[in-house]
Amino acid sequence: MEAINTAGLQAAEQAISDGEARVAALAKRLEDKQEQLRAAEKTAADSALAGGTPRIGFVVRFRGECQAIEGALRAAREALPGLQRQRAEAEVAELHRLARDRQSEAEEIERQARKHLSRLSELEGVPYTISVLSSQRSATGWYAAPQFLEGANVEPAEWLGLSEVLRDVAGTVLEPRSRTLRAEAGELQRAAADAESRLAQAGVVEPAETMFRGMIMPNK
Repeated sequence: MEAINTAGLQAAEQAISDGEARVAALAKRLEDKQEQLRAAEKTAADSALAGGTPRIGFVVRFRGECQAIEGALRAAREALPGLQRQRAEAEVAELHRLARDRQSEAEEIERQARKHLSRLSELEGVPYTISVLSSQRSATGWYAAPQFLEGANVEPAEWLGLSEVLRDVAGTVLEPRSRTLRAEAGELQRAAADAESRLAQAGVVEPAETMFRGMIMPNK
């Protein structure tokens, strides 16, 4: 199984994680510094009330430090939306890349198949196309339609098509790899288009809103 988790996405996720950790650390640091400021202000006020000389040096110092931390915290919070947008854009790029890969592989399978279909067309006198790759019934779980029954044998002849057999509960229609790849490519393209639409409308996709994170696709 293959997850959408490239180095670019990992770096973007790490940048967000680091940014959020910085915001949390600065918020805690500010809280601690504000507590120091309140204590210094109380000490200065108590000293003044007692007729002494207030020690305002610590008050001035802690206020300046609080302002500096507040500025750093504000900048860290303002940086998060940009980091989130970078992560969303990296996901969109990866979805497009995966879609192109699936599409290219499907087209290569079909290109190879055409070589054999050309020869088959010569043998059968019918212009076969890659539409014959659309599906294939399983080896078991089917029985012949009434007009194709051969005595008591209900097993369908190998040459019968899907329209000439009836499915039992165990019968399945197999999907060739080229069709699976095309379906996956379409799904990935739609997912990328949806993400691009949200980016255009909202400016950023929040991590919790991303429908693609951890998306699992079959290995090639």
